[in-house]
This record gives sequence, C-alpha cells and structure tokens, in this order.
Amino acid sequence: MSARSAVRIGSLELANPVMPASGCFGPELGQLIDLNQVGALVTKTIFFGPRSGNPAHRLAETYGGMLNSVGIPSPGVEVFLTDILPRYTTWQPPTIVSIGGLTVGEYFEVADRLAGVPDIDALEVNISCPNLEAGGLEIGAVPATVEEVLRGVVDRSTVPVIAKLTPNVTSIADIARAAEAGGATAISAINAVMGMEVDLRTRRAEIGATTAGWSGPAIKPLALRMVWQAANAVSLPVIGIGGIATAEHALEFILAGRARYRSARPRSLTRIRWCAWLPTSTSGWWSTRLTSSTSWARCRSVRRSTSWRAAPATSSRSAAAAGAISPTTRLLQEGTLRRAPNSGTTHAVRIGTAACAPNSRSYPRALTSD
Repeated sequence: MSARSAVRIGSLELANPVMPASGCFGPELGQLIDLNQVGALVTKTIFFGPRSGNPAHRLAETYGGMLNSVGIPSPGVEVFLTDILPRYTTWQPPTIVSIGGLTVGEYFEVADRLAGVPDIDALEVNISCPNLEAGGLEIGAVPATVEEVLRGVVDRSTVPVIAKLTPNVTSIADIARAAEAGGATAISAINAVMGMEVDLRTRRAEIGATTAGWSGPAIKPLALRMVWQAANAVSLPVIGIGGIATAEHALEFILAGRARYRSARPRSLTRIRWCAWLPTSTSGWWSTRLTSSTSWARCRSVRRSTSWRAAPATSSRSAAAAGAISPTTRLLQEGTLRRAPNSGTTHAVRIGTAACAPNSRSYPRALTSD
C-alpha cells in the first residue's frame, strides 16, 4: 500500500483504512489470511468482569444478513490482558480495544485498568450496551449519558478514544454531537440494527433473547444514511460500518463519511480473504478513478443533493452507456466530484458487516459482529 492510502485517527496512523468490525477478525485467522494487510485490528468488546452472554439460540439467518444475539460474552479485563491482547500484538497493525459496560461506572473501571497498558493503540467505546441503572435502556440512546461516558473514558486514557454509535435512536446526529462534546477522537457508525424473526412452526422467536442485532448487506442503505448524518453533525473522523460487500460499497461510505471503513466476519471461511484483499482493490480505485488532487485525507464528501457540483465530463461514452452504470461509479470515473463548501474535516469509514469473494457480485449469506 502506498502512503496515499494512509489515514489518521487523532495520533494513531493506519497504513490503510480497512479494519475488521469489533471481534470479527481475531488473531486466530492469521493462519488463513495475512492480517498485516489491514489497517488495524479491533478486539471484541471486553467488560470489567466475566460475562457469559445471552441464552441460545443466538444466531438466525434472515434475508440479506443475519440476526445476532451473542450478548458479547467476555472473559473480563484481566484475562484479556494476560491471554488475549498478546495474540493481537504479534501482528503489525495497531490494536484497537473495544470496551463495554452495563453501568456508567463499569466503563470507567475498564478504562482505568487499561490506562498505560503497552500495545493498546486506541479504545473504542461500545455504547450500545444496556444501562442497568436506567432499566436496560441502551447507554448510547441518551445524549447526556453518552457525553458522560465518553468524557470519563477520555479523562482516563492517553490513546485516541472512538465512540461506537448505536443506530437504534431517533437522531444519530444528536448522539454524535454528544460524543464529540465528551471528547471523543472519532466516531464509528453503525452498530447492529435491532431486529426479530419468528419461527412459524413453533410460534416463538427464533432468538433466545427474542430480539437481536441485525447485520449484513441489507442494512447498507441505513448505515450509509447514518454515517452521512453523523459526518455532517460533527467535525470528527467517522468510521463507517454496515453492509459493505464490495469495493464500490466502500467508496460510497467514503463519499458519505470520508476516509476509513470496516469489514466483518463472513459465514464461509473461504471468504475471509476479502478483508485482506480489499485494501489493494480500493487502492486501485483511488489511483485510477479519483482526481489527482484527491487524497485519503481530503476525500470528496456528499452533503445534500443540491451540493453536488459536476465539472465538464471527460468521458467519451454516450449518455445511454453512462446510464448503464451507477451514478457514483460514473462520477468517480469521470473525476467530476467536487467537495461541497463547509463539508467538515477529514472523516473515516470502516467496513461493517459484510464480506464476499474478490471480483464477486454475490452477497454473503450471513455475517455477524458485536
């Protein structure tokens, strides 16, 4: 990867903008793919003490994705530091540690324990956890609580702090602004969308906890919209997650939220090479289809439909032929995108919850993340 592919989140520099979603690509997959090809590794969310997770059944396939109610089982922070973190640090990419809490205070306990630990390059605060002090309401659903959690973690940390936002809110822009007010270095969006499936034979929910997080290619339009809204609400980098299944999808997130993205775990082991292949694939797009003045740090952004400003087309194809491809692809090929005024600072995008084989248009059958 060239220096053109490098991106920065606060003081943390990544060789490229590809990151697996939290917990989806652990060091155990280093036997199957070269993990050094990704920009960073992101751990599964850890809590202060051990957690067993949710009751079975935890997974259910649904159209365009899957339902996941694993419940984020965690061995606790001490086991994580002694047994799990050392396996991540054997690889070259930076390690981003995802932390969670069932109370506001638990986030602070985890942050205190991780403070100053070598080889932790950033923290991601998973604020999608249920707040036991507020009747189980998601911590990330209340702006005041989001700001309180982020401020406390930031005060206890010396590394960049990323706020991972839940999509299960009325206004993700309000939550993003609260994270920024709390001192977050960056935002990642989105976590899984709440969903449900019913087994008609048993007349019961297919998931043991009844509802579950829905992820996969079907949520991409929703994720893209929320990344765009968050990017326009704050001046922080935004890391996009959700339904990315092709390099073209990654480009859409970059245009909507500006500069990094994440990929998650495929169901088929033959498809996990997607995460390592994607940096090379998307790098080719930047060099061949974006204007020479465009860099990862200043990627063109989408504001509103009235903010698209097109330069004279350089393509010689006919209007009919041009209409046969997507508008985003055509604009990239022609180099006609222009940055809208007041479009904010450098933003980030992660590939969230999808993967497929290189050069394949098919979607994975089911994927999962935190």
